Amino acid sequence: MKMFEEFNKTQKKPWEVEGVEWKEVRLGEISHIESGSRPKGGVKKYTGGIPSIGGEHLNYDGNFSFENLRYIPESFYEQSNKGKIKKFDILIVKDGATTGKTAFVGDDFPFEKAMVNEHVFLCRIIDGRIYPKFVFRFLMSKEGQNRILKTKGGTAQGGINKRFSKLVKIPLPFRNGKPDLETQKKIVEYIEANFSIIDKILEKKKRELQKLDELWESVLEKAFKPKEGEEWREVRLGEVIVEKPKYGLTAKANDKGKFVFFRISDIDDRGEIKSDNFKFVDLDISEKAKYEIRKGDLLLARSGSVGNFFIAFKDYPNWVYASYLIRFRLDLNKVDLMFVKHFLSSQSFKKWVSYQKRPGAQPNINAKEYSSLKIPLPFRNGKPDLETQKKIVEGEEWREVRLGEIVKIEQGKAIALNKLKGDGYPVYGANGIIGYWNDYMYKDPQVLIACRGSTCGIPNFSNPYSWINNNAMALIPMNSHSFNKKFLFYFLELLWISQRISRVITGTGQPQITKTNLKNLKIPLPFRNGKPDIEKQKEIAQYLDGIYEKIKTLKEKIQNQINQLEELKESILNEVFNQKFQ
Repeated sequence: MKMFEEFNKTQKKPWEVEGVEWKEVRLGEISHIESGSRPKGGVKKYTGGIPSIGGEHLNYDGNFSFENLRYIPESFYEQSNKGKIKKFDILIVKDGATTGKTAFVGDDFPFEKAMVNEHVFLCRIIDGRIYPKFVFRFLMSKEGQNRILKTKGGTAQGGINKRFSKLVKIPLPFRNGKPDLETQKKIVEYIEANFSIIDKILEKKKRELQKLDELWESVLEKAFKPKEGEEWREVRLGEVIVEKPKYGLTAKANDKGKFVFFRISDIDDRGEIKSDNFKFVDLDISEKAKYEIRKGDLLLARSGSVGNFFIAFKDYPNWVYASYLIRFRLDLNKVDLMFVKHFLSSQSFKKWVSYQKRPGAQPNINAKEYSSLKIPLPFRNGKPDLETQKKIVEGEEWREVRLGEIVKIEQGKAIALNKLKGDGYPVYGANGIIGYWNDYMYKDPQVLIACRGSTCGIPNFSNPYSWINNNAMALIPMNSHSFNKKFLFYFLELLWISQRISRVITGTGQPQITKTNLKNLKIPLPFRNGKPDIEKQKEIAQYLDGIYEKIKTLKEKIQNQINQLEELKESILNEVFNQKFQ
């Protein structure tokens, strides 16, 4: 890569000086090796004290990560004569899957007192002619790691013992028959100067990856919560009107007259006008203006047929309303008229009327009581959301349903790892394809979720003709005409990324998800006219497919650059340590 060419332009490397020759010495000849320990019964019960450093706290870049730190009592530390960490110590994981992982205790190590546990070797350079960081840099190199791992023994994951230090040889620059400390330091300076440049680029690239992950999470959040700032509130009727409620006109109804005299008897229990068999009244223009009916007026019966209502969806310039009706002039910037009609037609409103009306020969509800009526309204960014009200009226809404109501959950079937094949039908485990088999369980692609281990909760989408092992569960839609698989997959992806999937994970030593917990997981679904909206689900899934592919392509490009940067760091170490002595 062009941006890396400058690293090879140095005319003279620190080791290319006259009088320097390379020799190999055994690690055990220049260092002291020991391991630490922990109190009997473990350290989980201790929430403070002296940090106990294990293999999980060493990073592959030679630094440390102190998440999930464990502690030992200070009294135990003081009584111990092994494993106490000092500045310039080299720590090496001695067993398990990460055997050989190495870190350096530099000036930035944050603990004055700390101790390695029984899974970590402490390597302390005891020869003053040897620069500890030089030895560390070699052990971190590919060649150094290979030399450590060649000494690994034992079954299963195995490990190394103290004898490894007698077998692992360290290349050192010598001058006049003695280790050349000055050249060692210059070589480390050369390595770290180049690493510093590369690490800055690496950090930038890793931030770019992180931003893409954050973007993907944001896209998923918006897909399953379509608009930011959405919420529901209960508002009183008196809060969504533009003027005070007004009781109707008291007057004698006539068979003829200038204006229609609209009365309770003209309204049915669905809020509709019964017929055109109206009564009339004569009024002067100024009096008529007080009782006219305009678009947005809600008329509610205050006596007799309390709860009956009429909403004006247009102006009625030649109508006035009678005294047993109360007019509430609705604010059309806050409420959709059809949404209000739907609410007033609901059982919720009817129950409120039944509870609120005062008993007697003629039940009554007055203007003050009607004004206290609570109406559930969708809000967005602190304001009533007219758009959502209209969509609800048209039959569009989102509901939460339990996963067990829409899918059948099937546990995978175990196949021993040593029986898996190199080709055939793909076998999915807790984190993707783990091998191949000569048979399949599912002809169609399925949504999977890991149900055991450290990746518990991670979703996968299988290929056609696949086998699922017992570390994953398949989520089979009960009705493919009402539920889209990819839609579910992407929602589970959101739960995994945001760590909200943890609500259904149980177990401490071995995390797991049970069918019972998974069945109760709530899934947001778009509905139309009371049924799951499969077309909306497909639309969302297709949109997310497109975004995912773009983000995936960008991440692969950045990851390739990161891999090249890491390879460059390794090439610098190889350049230093792969000398003629090999």
